This record gives sequence, structure tokens and C-alpha cells, in this order.
Amino acid sequence: MRPYRTDDQGLWISVRLQPKASRTQLGEFKEGAWQLKVMSPPVDGAANKEAIKFLSKTFKCPKTQIHLEKGEKSRDKLFRLETFKEEQLSLLGS
Repeated sequence: MRPYRTDDQGLWISVRLQPKASRTQLGEFKEGAWQLKVMSPPVDGAANKEAIKFLSKTFKCPKTQIHLEKGEKSRDKLFRLETFKEEQLSLLGS
């Protein structure tokens, strides 16, 4: 199972978020999702905002094009990038 899919709405990425980590980084692919560690705590959406910021830097796209589609208050999340380039898929291990 791949941790992402593409369709006419963009690139969808499954993430398992670990808040309050020692540093923000993308971990391994496990159980159908990328493990994403963020330094922010899961308070007032801070961890979600940091995840969006990280994805924005990683995929070199504006934060406004990254949407949290599922899992606002869960560790398991589904993000959608409105637009993407095929070469960005290599960042996901396609």
C-alpha cells in the first residue's frame, strides 16, 4: 500500500503525526502512512500547522495549497496538495 495517491484534485498523503518530538522530520513509512514527527504540541492545532509548514518546505509549494482533509484531532491524517509535479513523487518513494 502506498502512502499517497493522485487524482484530479491533487496529491493525497497519509501521515501519522507524532507531536512533541525532539525535532521535526519525516520518518519511515509504516502501517500505510508516513511517520511525521513535529516539535509542536497537539494544542490549538499547533502540530497540524507545523505539519503543513513542513510539507510546504518539503514539496516547495505554498502552504495555502496544502489542506488537512481528515484527522484534525487525530494522529492519523490525510493531507491534500492542490497541485504537484511528477518529480515530487520521488520524495515519497514512488
